[in-house]
Amino acid sequence: MELALELNLHRLAAYIYSFNRPSWRFLERVGAKRELVLKDHVNRDGEMHDMYCYGLLRREYEAFRETETHYHGLSLENMIANLNVEGIGAKSSNDGRGS
Repeated sequence: MELALELNLHRLAAYIYSFNRPSWRFLERVGAKRELVLKDHVNRDGEMHDMYCYGLLRREYEAFRETETHYHGLSLENMIANLNVEGIGAKSSNDGRGS
């Protein structure tokens, strides 16, 4: 979401299968609207599933960020910096030769 804002996109669209509940729930939580349902779009393990299309306008996401105080100051740049501080994004100093 933050990347879309940083790229100055006006609209974000996502296509998600109905069995991917965490993804579509996330989009709904940030204000995205389910705009389209493609019924029985994919077969998974012998069962047919729908595909959802979600849309989110920049102004809708900005309104969400204003109401959700724990998102203030959140940016892609800050998230990457935090990963590096925690050592998650940093390269390992172990070159595979052991100690």
